[in-house]
Amino acid sequence: MNQARSAFAAGLLLTSVLALACSSADDTVVPGADAGSTKDSATTPDSSVAPDASADASAKDSAAASDSSVVDSAAPDSSVIDSGPPPVNGCKDTDYVAANTIKWDFQIVPACVTIKAGDSVTWNGNFVTHPLAAFNGASPSPIPNVSSGATTTVKFPSAGVYGYHCTIHGSMIGAVKVTP
Repeated sequence: MNQARSAFAAGLLLTSVLALACSSADDTVVPGADAGSTKDSATTPDSSVAPDASADASAKDSAAASDSSVVDSAAPDSSVIDSGPPPVNGCKDTDYVAANTIKWDFQIVPACVTIKAGDSVTWNGNFVTHPLAAFNGASPSPIPNVSSGATTTVKFPSAGVYGYHCTIHGSMIGAVKVTP
């Protein structure tokens, strides 16, 4: 007899849980209504859906025509400033200095140099501990892989921005900007 009561109670509990789950799945919260307010979405049309979208667009167009403060969103944003090409190895246009010699150590001085096409740049440093290689920028790069010695000089025949780095230390980066 106790098994029959337990089975009946379990069935009753399951039925109650299913009924509760089904009723809450059919009810939706009404936007803007008091907390706890619901409506049956299966029987009541949803008044929160905008009426005909073309009528709404026409209303906005006529309002915009009468309001001179409305800005055409398709027009370019004049507050955006074109900052030119993206930086190469962190060298922005304002970072470049005219120089033909680079101190090649953990502190690269200067890291971003500018020269004229046909000029050369000399790196002075220990290339065993800080191997030099082309990295990012224009390709092909005249910057060779250098892993020995203390000085290397590279001639840059063509305009472009040529990045370089130490192949061991990722923070040692820079660029040579070559102008025509």
